[in-house]
This record gives sequence, structure tokens and C-alpha cells, in this order.
Amino acid sequence: MLILGSNDIRDELIAEFATHRIIATPLVLSAEQASLTTVGILIEPGLQSAYAAKAIAVWLVKYKSKRSALYTITNSFGKREEISVIDPSLPELPFILAQATEITILKRKRVRSPKRINPPARLRTKLIDEVRSVCPNPNCGKSGVTYLQAHHIDGERSATTDDNLLMLCENCHGEADKHLISRDTVVFWKRLVRQGLHPYLDDPKRKIEKATAPVVDGNNYGHAAQRMSVHYHGVKRKPVANPGTIETSPPHRAYVYYLGQKYIEWRKKGITEIGDERPFNPAAAWSVIQNELGFAPYKALLESFETVQEVIKAMIDRTPFGSYNTANNKRNYHTFDEHKAKMVRRRSKGAETPNKIDPS
Repeated sequence: MLILGSNDIRDELIAEFATHRIIATPLVLSAEQASLTTVGILIEPGLQSAYAAKAIAVWLVKYKSKRSALYTITNSFGKREEISVIDPSLPELPFILAQATEITILKRKRVRSPKRINPPARLRTKLIDEVRSVCPNPNCGKSGVTYLQAHHIDGERSATTDDNLLMLCENCHGEADKHLISRDTVVFWKRLVRQGLHPYLDDPKRKIEKATAPVVDGNNYGHAAQRMSVHYHGVKRKPVANPGTIETSPPHRAYVYYLGQKYIEWRKKGITEIGDERPFNPAAAWSVIQNELGFAPYKALLESFETVQEVIKAMIDRTPFGSYNTANNKRNYHTFDEHKAKMVRRRSKGAETPNKIDPS
């Protein structure tokens, strides 16, 4: 068996062979085999080659980030064939290398991550106008042009295009890079601002600031003040739900809310009890559910109720804690009929039925 490599690789292999008591002879190569950076090691055929192949396989696993290998065999047609080692951890690799006539050890080239490309001034201005100079995170809302940074949605720092960029504040940008804010959530925010809806500014549950009148100058025969607040005492109208949707049916609405809360609870238990290391933001859970469905669950028609509950149930079953329960023949949730029966019992006892709408 002939092993080819650079001088430093030869020294590393000879030291590795010495620990396994393998006889390795440094070899002077011919003009056809040699190059300025290549030297050879000769291993006697038989058991020595088998031991050397096993030692090389272990050594490649140990230095897989720095070293790669090619091996040459003679195929059934008598031709020499050079094959690259794709996975050094394969259990049959020592047996394969033992049949090779030559093994070439190469240094892996370090692949540098692409350099970050910041958006040009015109594109940055467009992106800032898109979010109205306010961070689109519904739980943040930090405003000011100087606080906003361009976040690359797909993680490719050199892909500086309009579709791949969203302006976030410094804190939210860092959380998105660390995947504390999921990529699906950022894509959902981008989709909303593209449609002219700001996740923070256009949130219907956010309190509307009181309107203030400007300074009054000149003649004024009504109320005049340097600063005046105008209060409107009209009847506050509740948003009208579309007939035939899930939000108009208390049992269906309550069951969808129950499944959403169960998804949040199971994700938390996966982190605390099973050790799930994936980041999870409970405040964005309903956004994740809406992104999975493709529409807001409460806005769906009652005919789509089966689809809505099946999608959310599948999300619960896919959580680490849900998979653990399934493997141990434990239920993750009760059925819609069981939920309606619980609602009847709760009403008979005078308890209130959950009547919450998701934040989306």
C-alpha cells in the first residue's frame, strides 16, 4: 500500500502508525509520482496494510475538518479508479481502504463565509419606509431610523435584495440571527409589511394615542388653549365578525384556542422536561400557527374547522413532548366532542367559557 501526502501529513501519519506498531517506510517517489509537495509512505501488504487502513480511518475521523482522502482501486475491468472518501465515519471504510493500492491524503481548504453586503442607500430608504421607521416586532416597536438594521431573512449575508431584507432594531436583529425569533416569523412580518400592514403599528389591540390639537392662533370664538386634548365620547363599537366563521361559534372558537394553548404548553414542556434546545417564543406561537395554516384560524369558515384542528393537532404531535407522549401511548389533547361536554359542565357550574382571540 502506498500512501501519498505532504511532508507534514507524512509526519503525522508516521507518528500515528508508531502508536499502533505499524511498520511504515518513507519512500522516495519517482518523477511521475512526485511533486514539490508530495512524499510517500510504503506499507507492507498483508496484516500491516489492514492495520494501517484501520489507523487511517480512525485518523480521518479525528481530523475530518482538516483532512480528506482519495483511494485508488483496480476495478473489475482492470482499470485504476480513484474514489473520494465522503464519510470517514463509515464502519466499512477500513475494509475498503485495505483493498486500495494507493491512498492520497489531502488538506481541506477552508471555506470562508460570504462577506456581508449592506444594502445601498436607495434600497435602505425603501426598506425603512416599508416598516414606517418602526421595528415590526409586535413585542418591540422601537422607532427611529438610527436604531434599524437590515436583516437578511434567509441567513445569506451576500444576498442583498428587497425580498431578502427586513429592517429590525438592533436587539431583534440579534435575536433573529441567533434564531430566537424563528425565520418563519420574520417571513410572516415581511409578508405583512409588503401588504401595507405593520405587525406593531396596525395591531388592533394596541391602544390608540390621544389626539392633541395644534396651537391655536388668532381669533377663536370656541375653546382656545395653548395645548388642547380632544376626547371622543362616542359609543365604542366592537369589530363585527364575519358570519359563518369559526370566531362566531363559541364551541369551535374555544376548541381552537384550547389547541393553540396546548401547543404552547407542549413546546415549553419540551424545553423544561426533555431538553429541547430549539428557541421558542410563546408570544409568536399564534403567528407560527397562522403561517402553518396560511390563514388566521379564527377567520376561517366553519367548513374548514376540520382542517384547522388537524393542522394544529399535527403541530402538537410533532413537538418533542408530544412525540414522547405518543411513544408512551398517552394522549396529547382531547377531542372536540369531549371539549364541548366540558364546556357544558363548566357552564352548569357557573364558570366562564374561554373567549380569547389569537393575537394575529
